Amino acid sequence: FEKGGAMQEKLVKVLESYAAYRPDVGYVPAMACLAATLLINMEQLEAFISLANLINHPFHLSFFITDRSQMYKYTKTAETIIAALLPKIHKRLQDHHIEPEHYLVDWFMTMFTKVLPLDIVSRVWDIFLCDGLSFLYRVALAILKEHGHNLESDNRDFCLAALNKPPEGLT
Repeated sequence: FEKGGAMQEKLVKVLESYAAYRPDVGYVPAMACLAATLLINMEQLEAFISLANLINHPFHLSFFITDRSQMYKYTKTAETIIAALLPKIHKRLQDHHIEPEHYLVDWFMTMFTKVLPLDIVSRVWDIFLCDGLSFLYRVALAILKEHGHNLESDNRDFCLAALNKPPEGLT
């Protein structure tokens, strides 16, 4: 998908097609991660259809059109789950003033393509498509759990940077 690469033209066409199909949404950079992942697994037309279906789901659409009230609902749900199931990690995040929006928005918009290896992303997407939204929360919990040792740092910037990288045990 590099500039001038064999797949770049297909990626651009899928993204331009989506922007033309949904001018109210337009182009958002996170779409490239989704479209690229789809193009690895299917032809251009199927990738466009799949991208449209994925983004048009109320969960994803709320992030792509920046519907703050809906985004808050989804991130607050995640925070409640994190507090209940990972209380120590939740406390560390609070101590560092790291809100769920600081990492979950990117994770959800890119469907974890930036923080998980492709083989795991493929499995996550498969299960999400079968089980639905609740699985995305479970994936977020697993990533946070894997990052637990990174969140022990007293450096807030280090913790935030760690949350935007794949957990060490998964690379």
